[in-house]
Amino acid sequence: GIAWVPGYTDTYEDMQGKIYQNSLIFASDLDLTIAPVGWSWYRVIRENPQIELFHSDMSHASLKGSYLAACVFYATLFQEELSSTYYNSIPSSQAQYFQAIASSVVLDSLSLWRIVPTSVKKFKTTKPSEFELFQNYPNPFNSSTTIKFHLPKPANIELKIFDINGELITTIINSVHYSPGDHYIRWNGRDAQKIEVSSGFYICRLESNNTSLTKKLLFLK
Repeated sequence: GIAWVPGYTDTYEDMQGKIYQNSLIFASDLDLTIAPVGWSWYRVIRENPQIELFHSDMSHASLKGSYLAACVFYATLFQEELSSTYYNSIPSSQAQYFQAIASSVVLDSLSLWRIVPTSVKKFKTTKPSEFELFQNYPNPFNSSTTIKFHLPKPANIELKIFDINGELITTIINSVHYSPGDHYIRWNGRDAQKIEVSSGFYICRLESNNTSLTKKLLFLK
């Protein structure tokens, strides 16, 4: 397990960002499915910091934290929202909130967590055979976001961010050679001068071998 101890490690937000980024890479390399318990915890802590998911020792889950984790595991395994009315000693409103958070985090991003939809599990899964740019996650975002792309063969890559008027904001990758496979790049919402951009829509453009792909990103302060 990984514990966050205030004043000893990074902030909780920094730690969660690192776990999120590296978990995606690790799962991709080993072809694993992710049950996004940590990301669900992060959502709850950001939205309702008064809810205590940690035990008093700050190294273990409280009853509420364990219940949220169970909801995530259920949604990951069965690809549906847990609708149990058994809440133990947790207030029903909070238990239902945990169920909704787990469902939202898991079911809205099945491909991100490498969860094969039940309806297509009977078919053999194959890795993408085309040059592909995926939707960033999270989106909208307010601190940083992860951009995923797939290369079917080695290629030089350019990855740039433009504002909605087509003005270049920053170049994240400038003609760098990448190997085949999935790649994950993080953008921190800052321009070429390292100044945080304004809230609004931005265009992520990926270029390789005269082919260009774009996705729309939404940054919110």
